[in-house]
Parts: sequence; structure tokens; C-alpha cells
Amino acid sequence: MFLTAQIAQWYEQARGKITYTSGKNSKIDNGAKTIVAYNTKGSTDSVGALLSAMYHAGGTNPQEAGAEPNYSMTNILSYLKENKYERKYSGPNIGRINWDVETYDIVFLSSSPKKDVLSNDGNVGIMTNPRTIILASYAKGKKKDSAIIRADADKYLQSVKRTFGNIQVWRYNEKLKDESESKPKNTDKKPDTSKKKTASDVEKKSDQLSLG
Repeated sequence: MFLTAQIAQWYEQARGKITYTSGKNSKIDNGAKTIVAYNTKGSTDSVGALLSAMYHAGGTNPQEAGAEPNYSMTNILSYLKENKYERKYSGPNIGRINWDVETYDIVFLSSSPKKDVLSNDGNVGIMTNPRTIILASYAKGKKKDSAIIRADADKYLQSVKRTFGNIQVWRYNEKLKDESESKPKNTDKKPDTSKKKTASDVEKKSDQLSLG
């Protein structure tokens, strides 16, 4: 069961325990090579923090989902879609909240000139309430155990406006179908309604299945 509140909880528990390291998001569990960082130890970047928080909250294992073990801003959206997230807003960062914000919205900030494209040098966090965002940030550099920050969302958006000019907002929707459920089912096979089968019938059915 996926619980969005536990994503925010992971960030809160990680405050004062994680050091920011750019591009390091698959070794948060004190050097482990898989994303099992719900014990909030080690170092990470903003994408790694989000992956760990979502996995802790009941999300799929990113590697088991067939994705690359080392994520970046350019491929993280596939993981959100895998876990029933949908994009609710895409547009310019005007230095304040300008979408119909909800608690636990995931907010991506990007320097890409295209609003629908995320840049690798972006950032991502989660709204803990309609006014507050929490995320892994380089704001305090590589100072030990200072990666996770909580900030007034408007003030944070204003402070990074020149660097990150575009925003994407993604929101969990439990009603979305899993990708596996949306695939068309094979309806070619028809039920066998004959009451009595001969040896020939059995051989034909076996041939059909082998060609299947």
C-alpha cells in the first residue's frame, strides 16, 4: 500500500542525517548499491532522496520496475508514473505557488527552457502542507548532514527563480490503473463449447497452443 504521508515522514526523519552529494542517489544506504535508503543514512542528491522516500512509503523498487539503478531528473518521471502519479501542472516558476496546491504534491524545478522537459541540474521536493516544501538541497553545500531542508515554498521558489525557471507538479492518484492493467488482453482464444472431445480434437488443440 502506497502512503504519500510517509514520503514526507521520510524527509523529516532524514533531517540532520544526510549529506548532499550531486549525482549520488543509488548509494544512500551507507554505501549499498540498491535503493533501500529508508534508514536515512549516508549521502544523496534530490532525486535519490525522493526515490528513497517513495520506496519507504510503499513504492515499487526502482530496479525491479526495470528502470536504471542510477536515476536523474531526466528519467525519474517513469518511476512516478509506475507509482500512479500524474502531472497536474507544468509552467514557469514565477517565484511563488501558482498552481492549485495540495499537501504531498511533488514539485520539480528545472532550468530547461521547455516547460515539459526536466533538466539534469534541477531539484525536487514534496509539499508537507500547502505552504511548506521539504527537499534535499545543495543550499548548504557539502556540509555534513545538512542536505535535507524545510522551507516556506514561496520564499524557496523566489530564491531559485533565476536558476530554475520552470516547474512541474506531480500528484498521486490511486485511481490510475497500473501500466500492466492497461495493456490490451488477448481475446483471440474462444472457449471450447463442445461436449465431447475426440483424440483428434485434443491433438488440434495442442497444436494451437504450441503455435500460440
